[in-house]
Amino acid sequence: MGRCESAKIVKIIEVKFVKGSGVKNDPTHEVTEYWTLDGVKIAEIDEWAKLNSEPKNEDIPDLVNAENNCRNRLIDCCFNNIEAERARCGMTVEVLTNHLGVTRKTYYNWCNKGSIPREKLEKMADLFETTTDYLLGHTIVKSA
Repeated sequence: MGRCESAKIVKIIEVKFVKGSGVKNDPTHEVTEYWTLDGVKIAEIDEWAKLNSEPKNEDIPDLVNAENNCRNRLIDCCFNNIEAERARCGMTVEVLTNHLGVTRKTYYNWCNKGSIPREKLEKMADLFETTTDYLLGHTIVKSA
């Protein structure tokens, strides 16, 4: 083992949620994700998926590539600040969608297509005590 060049304490967000459709080939199971405060997903732990998938070459440990992948992997949702605020509040997608009065599918469609109704966006801004511009990534300032 080499000598340590630097060490620092960093803040991260741990998000736990249930994944899977509840059928034999896709049972519900817990997944844990780790995010930076800037909304960058740095790791995901899905033990069920790991145990039930075919090993691939990229599954072989490569610490340099693993570190680079963690740095470069962005949230699947195009609204990074919304996902970061949801995670900061310790709020599951289910809780957020219930608060907004929509289904998970609708929420994920918004994330994937990049379009959120103004009324729902304003509701999220109030909930997270921030601005709609911040949630959309138009500004780095969290509050007005």
